[in-house]
Amino acid sequence: MDTYEKSLSRIANALEKIAIVLEGKLVNEKDDVTATKISGQAFDVLKQRDEMTLEEELFKMTTEVYLYEAMFKEPKELERKASARLNNHLMEKHMDFFKNYLIDFQIEASNIGEMIFIKKNNKFKAAVGIFTDLGWCRGGIWLKVVKDIVNKSLRVGINRGNIFFIVLSHYNGLDNNYTNKLLDGNITNNELLDEKNRELLEIYTFRYIDQLKKYLKKPHEQVVFLAGKLHPRVYAEALLQNNMIIDVSKYKWLSNSMDKMIEHIKDI
Repeated sequence: MDTYEKSLSRIANALEKIAIVLEGKLVNEKDDVTATKISGQAFDVLKQRDEMTLEEELFKMTTEVYLYEAMFKEPKELERKASARLNNHLMEKHMDFFKNYLIDFQIEASNIGEMIFIKKNNKFKAAVGIFTDLGWCRGGIWLKVVKDIVNKSLRVGINRGNIFFIVLSHYNGLDNNYTNKLLDGNITNNELLDEKNRELLEIYTFRYIDQLKKYLKKPHEQVVFLAGKLHPRVYAEALLQNNMIIDVSKYKWLSNSMDKMIEHIKDI
């Protein structure tokens, strides 16, 4: 193929990609009025309100990111870029969350996985990792991830008692074999996440966190699991379909209050 033919080929490929994007936009425009109305209602559900718990606020902020991404889904050719944008958007939102409550600290993204560094007078004070779910590191794999993060945080001078982890949902993050081993029983992931088995999920969560005591000083005060089946992405997609699956303001969160975590960091 000569240079002229190569140029034509590149132009044709570029036009094809533009056509894919435009096609998606044209399809969306057909239902523009309805989509705008539903998306507006969805964002209204996520509005901040007085006397909101930290758990509800963080969950809503995260859901907002997924809602935004769901409204602007990319063609498959651009999914990798969309994934990177989602991760960056989540990090920005989560950093904003801590900036609202730790005004005397510097909040920075770290180079350690999903971790956020918290500094005071440019000195490392704490690290917080926020995971939407554990779908990429289920069961015992996450314990190894925590160990690695703790070791890296120790190297920059952060005390192991000042390293925190927040997991927003158990949904998509359970390893069935590992779960049954911890519970010494036989239950599927879906059954465990069913509201009627809430007490069993709480037991599993406690035992799962308890395994981190070799890496963290007080794991039950440093690790928080917010929800069982409730998940920010699933919740966002339901809201876009005008389906209010649950009132988050009335949801009973799984772990201890995040207020203790914030107060602990303030006192460092």
